[in-house]
Amino acid sequence: MALQQSLAFLGCLSGYLPDSRLSFEKTTLYIACQLVEWNPEKRDAKDPEACSTIEWLKPDILISLMQQQGIRFQHRIDADESEMVKRALPYIQKTFALFSEQKF
Repeated sequence: MALQQSLAFLGCLSGYLPDSRLSFEKTTLYIACQLVEWNPEKRDAKDPEACSTIEWLKPDILISLMQQQGIRFQHRIDADESEMVKRALPYIQKTFALFSEQKF
């Protein structure tokens, strides 16, 4: 179970996806969010994604991985989502700056 606070609409990736059966256009919307609460024990076991592994990566590592993924899937405009991470960087940096100012 995770709770988040939406920070900003980052835009969308939209593109033509060729398919041997039917070509189509796909649009994916992206929103920058800040994690408020994370409790993996409260994940709904009936959710098909409940067994997924969640990894937290630094933005520069994630950008590189997404760019490599985009190369592997040359005909999938949505395979390289690195642009969205780049658009989220100002929000990520602001969140970390606020977090580092807090005294625990």
